[in-house]
Amino acid sequence: MASILKVDTIQDQSGNNIINESANTITIGASGDTITIPSGATLANSGIITGFESTGIDDNATSTAITIDSGQRVRINNTTSTGHGNIYNLIVGNESSGGDSGILITAPNNENSYVSFGDSDGVLGLINYNHNSNFLRTYVNGSEAMRIDSSGNVGIGTSSPGANLHIESSSGETGTLIKTTASDTGVNLTLNGNKTSNTGGIGSIQFQNSGDSVGMIRSFRESANDAGGLSFWTQATGGSNSERMRIDSSGKVGINTTSPYGKFEVHSGGGGSNYSGSSAIKSGVTWGSEASSHTIDLFNYNENDNSSGMLLVHAKGDNNKCGTLMLLFTKKGGSGVGITTVSSRTDGMSTFSASTSGNTLTISTDSDCAICWQSYYGV
Repeated sequence: MASILKVDTIQDQSGNNIINESANTITIGASGDTITIPSGATLANSGIITGFESTGIDDNATSTAITIDSGQRVRINNTTSTGHGNIYNLIVGNESSGGDSGILITAPNNENSYVSFGDSDGVLGLINYNHNSNFLRTYVNGSEAMRIDSSGNVGIGTSSPGANLHIESSSGETGTLIKTTASDTGVNLTLNGNKTSNTGGIGSIQFQNSGDSVGMIRSFRESANDAGGLSFWTQATGGSNSERMRIDSSGKVGINTTSPYGKFEVHSGGGGSNYSGSSAIKSGVTWGSEASSHTIDLFNYNENDNSSGMLLVHAKGDNNKCGTLMLLFTKKGGSGVGITTVSSRTDGMSTFSASTSGNTLTISTDSDCAICWQSYYGV
């Protein structure tokens, strides 16, 4: 028959408790004691060890805080996470309870924090936050690939971004690709400005060569927030970026003028109304209303300019009426416009003629006719 020794307390020779049992709680050792598990021995645990402290782990949680599962994955506040695959060696947080999750990496305010990615070739990938200058950068294949500076500017290929997004290449050409592979769809690039008063640029695409702006496409506000046009700019050698062509909000096209008179206007002078240069074309004025008298104020720009050229006037009316006038004109200073009718061709029209008074040219037609015109002149 086996012997059974029943005790509540085992003490050493000095009367200190070595093992004590009270109310189903067993205490081993006393304050200040060191408990050693010999080499080769195993501490088996099928229950819960409480009040455990070490210099490496201090677990004061009332429930399981850290778990190392059978796949050697470390779980923090997570014991049974599923659906994430087996590629993660560290899992933090619980998707079923416990609120938000996070990982904090902290450092002195003049140092760095790192998340590194390495293999047998060394550390090739890196996320680094610099606490001194407050920028975030990423490394790919051992080199810095992107940086977000303290103002929020993003630099790709540059450590000194000069705009909200700055893309730079030190070898070869660089570019941006926007692509969709979805069937029967397109892509969009949106420049969304907030111009609410006066006229001016809403958004621009600039072209620079070694930092020198040599071209630009700009959308500009006209008389209202929902009225806008497009302008196209280039730079000559030794000059500056200047507007060369525009399409206004009504669809009129002007080359070398900011105020196209008709549907299409070309001239060699500067903007505004003083047409001093070598040649000009005005074309495609919108068909006017049906009337017996039509006024063309083409010449009423500057009382003192000199010009000569050719004017084509087209008419159309009811019942397939139509006609064309070819006029030669001269204008000298303030003496008004002189014209000569070179050719006239009509079909079904009883009246189709031209007359002048000062800088005003009047076209007379049948009352059911409308006109449009084009001019070609030198000044």
